Amino acid sequence: MAKLSSSSDKKKNGDGLVNLDNQFVEAFIKDGNIVALKLLFYIAGLDIKSKDIKSQFFKISIKLSDMVTRTGVSERSFKRNLIKMQNTTISLIDEKMESYIALLPRIDYDLKGSVVITMDRDVYALVKKSESNLTIIDSKRVYQLKGKHTAKMLILLEWISGFDTPRKLFTLEELNALFGTRYTTAKDFKNNVLLKCQKELDENSKLTFTFDDKRALTIIGKGRPRVVGFWINPIGKRSYQPKLIKE
Repeated sequence: MAKLSSSSDKKKNGDGLVNLDNQFVEAFIKDGNIVALKLLFYIAGLDIKSKDIKSQFFKISIKLSDMVTRTGVSERSFKRNLIKMQNTTISLIDEKMESYIALLPRIDYDLKGSVVITMDRDVYALVKKSESNLTIIDSKRVYQLKGKHTAKMLILLEWISGFDTPRKLFTLEELNALFGTRYTTAKDFKNNVLLKCQKELDENSKLTFTFDDKRALTIIGKGRPRVVGFWINPIGKRSYQPKLIKE
């Protein structure tokens, strides 16, 4: 469950970029669900107006063929992950109250190849206009991401970038907790998470990273001290040139 605080600060981005609150993104990509993040960016890019301005709910109609073409997600996978997302609840907190809201309270499929998602007005407002701690990512790049850990790595890098010294040390235990993994050696985490995330972000994001080993202070047995964690170093690519995507 993600806790989000409301405020009135609004920001705009240029074409192709979407503003999203980091905690809100985290709620969407629970359990490393990359399909959910793609859906989030897809909805954020739609221009939707409610016919009933007093209604608390928005109905968002998505043409499945368009969703599949843009995101590269199969229709079967899309439907399966929508059901998973129905189990996600967020809490919205302001000066007067704390509200608990289902992320997707209702999903309807019609016989014409479309899905209609019912979303609370307050949740939809967070999708369209996030208030703080913005993740600014080219939405078309997100559609190309494949790794289940890459989305969480993007959020982690945005968070680290906010420090005066944008370089942070994480132990293996901390990294396992952050990414929902259970690797027992730093080598396995490096090969299965860090290197794969790094490769995807190098190809598809303006923000990528490097990492350095953190070794234990004492040596057990022969050889060098074992690796017990990693220094994560966010890097913004000034000369980033995205590949063209066929629509």
